[in-house]
Amino acid sequence: MQIKDVLDRKAIGEYYERHLRQYSNTRQIESITGIMLIYNTIVIHVFETCEETTCYMIRELQDQLNQAGGFFSDARILLMSHDIPDRLHSSWTYKVLNFAPPQPGNFESENFNRLVLDAVTQLLKLGVALKAGSETGGEPDLHEFFPGEDIIQFLCSHHELMAPKNFMQIYDTPYDVISDSDLVWPAPSRLFPYT
Repeated sequence: MQIKDVLDRKAIGEYYERHLRQYSNTRQIESITGIMLIYNTIVIHVFETCEETTCYMIRELQDQLNQAGGFFSDARILLMSHDIPDRLHSSWTYKVLNFAPPQPGNFESENFNRLVLDAVTQLLKLGVALKAGSETGGEPDLHEFFPGEDIIQFLCSHHELMAPKNFMQIYDTPYDVISDSDLVWPAPSRLFPYT
């Protein structure tokens, strides 16, 4: 998600923390876990929850994009997975990252699918490192696991990844199932009806 001109980036994390707590208190749903990484110009939001809450979060993101006073100017969905056997995060949290602003990178020559795979791999490794750190009680060095801000900016500007609006349009569209007999002409009929 690309951030609009927000003076206090911590306000984004506080808003979502308050909003998710309020949402989970008003509904009987499974817990929401994950992490929100707030860079200088982008936000990466990884969350683990049920399908209903995921759709709610995507709709909320779309509302943020449509609001004049919203936090984000653009957003893309990098990955959505189902039936994950084990969660990587024990709770939901956010982290404001104070890295130096990235130098514009030229990723046009890079394989797009490879960049997506690398970003997802780094986020999974971050989750594994956070889980290992919470189990051992130590603070691991996580800087190597944060995806580069310039790479995420490039992925957000790429239109092969779905915008929240497009994703929800596909999700909300009912299935039109056509059986093979509907495609046969003339319509099948029985020659000898059974009595």
